[in-house]
Amino acid sequence: GTYRITEVKPSEGYLNANWSQTFSIRSDKEVKKFDSEANKWNENKVMRGGVEVLKADVETKLLTPQGNATLEGVEYKIVNKSKHDVFVNGKTYKVGEEITTIKTVLTDGKAIAKLDNNVLPYGTYDIIEVKPSVGYLNANWKKTFSIRADKQVKKFESKEERNENKVMRGGVSVVKSDKDLRESYAQG
Repeated sequence: GTYRITEVKPSEGYLNANWSQTFSIRSDKEVKKFDSEANKWNENKVMRGGVEVLKADVETKLLTPQGNATLEGVEYKIVNKSKHDVFVNGKTYKVGEEITTIKTVLTDGKAIAKLDNNVLPYGTYDIIEVKPSVGYLNANWKKTFSIRADKQVKKFESKEERNENKVMRGGVSVVKSDKDLRESYAQG
């Protein structure tokens, strides 16, 4: 007889390829195999997503820096925390391995670090601040997130989730001295 086989639901984390093949069975115990590219196997694309981090000042809670500091240039690393290796931009990354780094840039007046919605495969990741911007202290900010839908972008932008850093502070110390004595105490 002649039959049609159709994918109706893909494996978890993959997109439906709408794969369908017609085949015939002409003899007893004949098995039709779709087990190689030449035999028209079923190829599914993995769901991919991205991440965005909004940067703010911890004291003012504003998205603008204090003084001569800047919120641009904060560097984050993204680490694979999935159950398995992931394939990103032509390279395989093991569990626990750093995949890439991203930096904050000004976008519509906000300092945002982002990775496009088609980069990270279905999985779990850590995003970790590794270098603060000029004039700010490292907040040791770290978040875990998951990609569970195609084109999903995990956004860390709410006041509870965004990355807030403390501005560097300093002081000044002045020693007053007597002009004639060149000492720091008064005459008489």
